[in-house]
Amino acid sequence: MKTIRETIVNRLRESVEPSIRYSILYYIDREDPTSSKMQKLQEEIRTSARVNSLLSNAEGVYKKWQGVHWVLNLFAELHYPPKDVSLSPLRDQEFVLLRIRLITLSPLNKIYRIK
Repeated sequence: MKTIRETIVNRLRESVEPSIRYSILYYIDREDPTSSKMQKLQEEIRTSARVNSLLSNAEGVYKKWQGVHWVLNLFAELHYPPKDVSLSPLRDQEFVLLRIRLITLSPLNKIYRIK
């Protein structure tokens, strides 16, 4: 007889969401992330409806839950494939904002300076 845990894990293995299947293989089965099976799943993740929806709704950099910052953060959690150059424009938007935020406030003249 299967345990509740086994039943749940088996249902997650059959998920239509590739990031869930990837997570089960990675965290439960300890599958090598460089294996062809995992690479194939990452490609499924990259072209998934969830990723497309997140990309199409990305507005601004820090708009709550929809901005570029949040989209990139979610991609990491979804196991989006690393080093995808198609995300470079999003990364660049984030870096520009981070650079602007790396401002120091001079206590003497209260002038913001961009480093």
